[in-house]
Amino acid sequence: MLGYAKEELTGRRIAELAITHEEGAGSRSGEGVQHFSGASIIETRFARKGGGTIWVRRTISAICGPDGNPDYLVNIVEDITDRKKEELRREMEYSVTQALAEEKNLADLFPGIIATICRNMGWEFGMAWVWSGDAQGLKYCASWGADAPALQQFVADCMQRVIQPMPGEQKGLIRRAYASGEAVWISDIAQEQGFQRAQMIRNAGLRGAFAFPL
Repeated sequence: MLGYAKEELTGRRIAELAITHEEGAGSRSGEGVQHFSGASIIETRFARKGGGTIWVRRTISAICGPDGNPDYLVNIVEDITDRKKEELRREMEYSVTQALAEEKNLADLFPGIIATICRNMGWEFGMAWVWSGDAQGLKYCASWGADAPALQQFVADCMQRVIQPMPGEQKGLIRRAYASGEAVWISDIAQEQGFQRAQMIRNAGLRGAFAFPL
């Protein structure tokens, strides 16, 4: 399930593999606990060995001896990633829709929207670009994510840029999403052609990317 060999997990505590917060991106618990008679059900996000994460449901029951004291625990683990992603997607859509209905100022709106999307989808970083009539292009509006120096350098560079998409543009994530009016997904930026700042993006620890017009 996590990609580890049995020998790699022997002697390790399960808490070492669980993701309970987003490093550098503000505290957010990744765990929900429910208690039932004789058992506890915990929904937790775990890191896979090869990268990425999965959500699991752990049902923990105590098996007691004749004296009523626990002899050992039974821990049943289920992969609930698909179900959890759907739940988080619905929560995200509701939060974003509510924010759009309540706030009219884009500068105040986007930081909260980006944070909501990233936290619910498990993404490390997000950024918003807004059309500027004065610059005749897209300019940086807001971002959310980890505070690593390399990532902050990338943000600082974006703040100085104006992206000017052309009809039929096929280069660059933001240009392609704006020009096509459709969402664009890139699984590995290192393998993608047309990124002027590919090295800076890699140095910032970013790999996959997703852009969509709003």
